[in-house]
Amino acid sequence: ALHSSFFLFKLALGLLMLTIASILVKETGLMADSLPSNSVPDLLHSIIPLIDVTALATIGFVIIQLAFWAYFILARPRDLPKALTIYAIFLIFRSIFINLTTFGAPSVRIDDHSYFEFLFSGYYFTQDLFPSGHTAFPFLGYLLIRNKKLKYFMLISSLVMGASVLLLHVHYSIDVLGAYFIVYGSKGVYDWLGKKFKQSYLKQPHLFKTPKQMKESVKLSTLRKDAVLS
Repeated sequence: ALHSSFFLFKLALGLLMLTIASILVKETGLMADSLPSNSVPDLLHSIIPLIDVTALATIGFVIIQLAFWAYFILARPRDLPKALTIYAIFLIFRSIFINLTTFGAPSVRIDDHSYFEFLFSGYYFTQDLFPSGHTAFPFLGYLLIRNKKLKYFMLISSLVMGASVLLLHVHYSIDVLGAYFIVYGSKGVYDWLGKKFKQSYLKQPHLFKTPKQMKESVKLSTLRKDAVLS
């Protein structure tokens, strides 16, 4: 199945979409940071103390990403195209929301720019706020991963990452809470498109068959016709 033309098509499409989405996120992040924007008050910021958990929010997030992609590459490669595509859809949504309404970064925050820039070179901005990628990415893992232990590790990681960016005051509470809805919606869009694609595929299944598979289909069809005639 991993060498079928249909799987390779889905994998190539997922990689292409992720590449485009990554470019969009970078360009919209640069655009958002160039806009003069004011910070806004946040209820949770007024309640939650400012605590330096930079190492948790950075190194922890890198570990989560490594665990996520290692699972799909090594344990569930058949689901890799799906993970790539849904993540790309989420990033596309994020790039749209970043510039629809641009808030300034919270005025009081712990923002070790050099540390973030080192780990996320070229992709760290201060006004690309909604939704929180730190919260969204592990939640996507929770929705997609089938291994029970890793699945719940991702759910806990999502809550921890959400809490970490709030403790640092680098995200507003709406960025963290909204991330869950945007990720779930991204998966919903993928599922909807998948149904539409399957309907088209059933009408023209030959589009994703190898020459060997097409030859076998023709042979099987001939045998069936002969069986009916006899």
